Amino acid sequence: MNIFILHRSDEEVCSKRIAELSQFGDVILCSDKDEIKSGFKNMCSLHFPEITSWDTAFSKLADDVRDSWFFENDVRWGSSALPDLFRYSSRPEELIAGKFRFRADQPDWYWWRDYAYYFPTPKRSFNPVCRLSAPLIQKVLEFRTQNKGFVFHELLFASLATSCFDLETTKLMGSAFRWRPKISSEEMQNDSELYHPVKEV
Repeated sequence: MNIFILHRSDEEVCSKRIAELSQFGDVILCSDKDEIKSGFKNMCSLHFPEITSWDTAFSKLADDVRDSWFFENDVRWGSSALPDLFRYSSRPEELIAGKFRFRADQPDWYWWRDYAYYFPTPKRSFNPVCRLSAPLIQKVLEFRTQNKGFVFHELLFASLATSCFDLETTKLMGSAFRWRPKISSEEMQNDSELYHPVKEV
C-alpha cells in the first residue's frame, strides 16, 4: 500500500513521522515541485497554484494504481491513532475520509458553484487524511483524461466514489480536526486522535 505525504517544496517533512508511517506501507513524499506528467493539474481549488503535491501524487499513481493513503504535511496524530487508523485500510468502501456532505447538507460551501456541475450527485469530503481504493483512483485518473485536468479533490473524490466510510464517526476525528483555525498544543492531548491543521506548536 502507498502512503503519500503531501507537502510544499518549502516545507520540511519530519523524519519521525516518515518512520511512524512506514510501519504501515510504502511512504512516498510528494511536493509541488516534483516531476509531473502533462495534464495533471487543478486538484486543489482555484485559490491554490495550478500544480500542487496532490497533482504530483496522482501523476505517480498513473504508473502504479493501488490502494493509497494520503496525509497532508500539517496532519499530526496521537501515539495510538495510527494503528487505529490503518485498521480501516481493508474496509470495502472506495473512499475513507472525513466530514462527508451533500449539497443539501451544506449549501453555502463555496466550491459547489465552480465544480458541482461535473457530477450528477455532487458530494464533498475533507481529505487531509484519506484512503482511496485502486478502483476509485482509476476513476479519478479517467476523469482527468476526459476533462483534461482534475477539479478540487474535496469534491472530486467523494462525488466519484460509489461507497464511503466517514472517519468523523470514529474516535480519530474530533473537534481538533478541521480546516481553520490552526491547532494549538493545548488541543493535542488525546493520544487516540488525529489533528489538523498543525503548524508550529
